[in-house]
Amino acid sequence: DLSELKKIVWLALDGNRLEGTIPEIYFDRLSNLETLGIDSNLLTGRLPTEIGRFANLRHLSLFDNVFTGTLPIGYSRLT
Repeated sequence: DLSELKKIVWLALDGNRLEGTIPEIYFDRLSNLETLGIDSNLLTGRLPTEIGRFANLRHLSLFDNVFTGTLPIGYSRLT
């Protein structure tokens, strides 16, 4: 269960053929992430707004999925 990984700083799930939407419940406890890679999967739906609140996030890779909707406003704060 990803929600138990409270101290994780790097999560790479690239190219695993993950399908469906991303449950937002996982991201409220992963606020220490510095790197998140979920590219090259089959993910759909909207991007979780919680990702935009991660103060330590420096690398975010989302390409090659089928996300819909607009980019959450909080993502503009990511550097």
